[in-house]
Amino acid sequence: MRRSNAGLDPLPNRYDFLATINNKAVEYLSAGLPVISSPRKGVLCDLLKEGACGLSYSSGSVEELIELIERLLSDRSALASMSARAQEVFAHHFMASAAHERMTEYLTEVVSSTVLQRAASPKVT
Repeated sequence: MRRSNAGLDPLPNRYDFLATINNKAVEYLSAGLPVISSPRKGVLCDLLKEGACGLSYSSGSVEELIELIERLLSDRSALASMSARAQEVFAHHFMASAAHERMTEYLTEVVSSTVLQRAASPKVT
């Protein structure tokens, strides 16, 4: 990865892959590598787009993949920007401290809503 400008992460076009972010993508982001992923949909595609830290191409489209690689190689400033954003996205979403804080907030919300639901539901006697 130290010799790379970006990480390639083609995924099967299946729900179980589209609904998650795989370890390979997280590892690339941790190294400050923009991610080139496929297909052009799913959770990883959305993260790359929203985080401006990678690009996606349509499943099986060699032409689109070549175009993305050529675009990154010809625009070094965009590549540098995506690289910096990759590290920021990793720190925000995947570092243990950030993930722990978000999980604590989520669990607190779940417990609070459960307590409120139980308090609001009629008691059966």
